[in-house]
Amino acid sequence: VVFQQRETYRGNEEKAMQAFWAEPRLFAIPAYALPLEEAIALGVKFLQQPLKMEAGKPAPFLPIVVSPQDVHPLAEFIVMSIEAERKDALRQLTFTLSLEPLQCWILPV
Repeated sequence: VVFQQRETYRGNEEKAMQAFWAEPRLFAIPAYALPLEEAIALGVKFLQQPLKMEAGKPAPFLPIVVSPQDVHPLAEFIVMSIEAERKDALRQLTFTLSLEPLQCWILPV
């Protein structure tokens, strides 16, 4: 994530923002059917508390319903959700999000 501009009504959390995004982050976006609010909340949780990705045994899984074209907008929404939660009153945020090629992981519930 590369930030170009952050405008706030009050306060300035830019240092905290830069510190959080200084390292590459793993986006884990649920690809099964669930309400958008829940998908975003899980994506935020997974970004703030990264999942342990390691090979395991085959397991049953819910059908994938999120198309590859929807992943980038969902990831942008997750970034905005994280930044909107900061204590400064965010007014506007301009950023560029670069994602590596997608991978599909089946994770235990």
